Amino acid sequence: MAITVHQDTVTVPDADEAFIREHRDAILEIAAKFGIYDVKYAGRNRLVGTVVRIGVMLPTYAFMGEVEETFGRCILLFSQKHADLQPEGSDFRQAQPL
Repeated sequence: MAITVHQDTVTVPDADEAFIREHRDAILEIAAKFGIYDVKYAGRNRLVGTVVRIGVMLPTYAFMGEVEETFGRCILLFSQKHADLQPEGSDFRQAQPL
């Protein structure tokens, strides 16, 4: 006998630049809560930030979860270390401060 698992998938819409900039202060406040500073906009729904608090387990994931819960939008956050490893012309390397 086969068992079928049915999962309802809920897709959270991506935040665009206008949404991110409109909610800038609240986004930066959430980032600071998880020890993430110098947050920059990299394109689409992606941010880059410097993680300075070591005591928070997986701070970028914690940030993304709280942002999704707070705003109902998907905003991805990548560490500055990740951005520094990208090619020179990439949007990660050219990210602009919020």
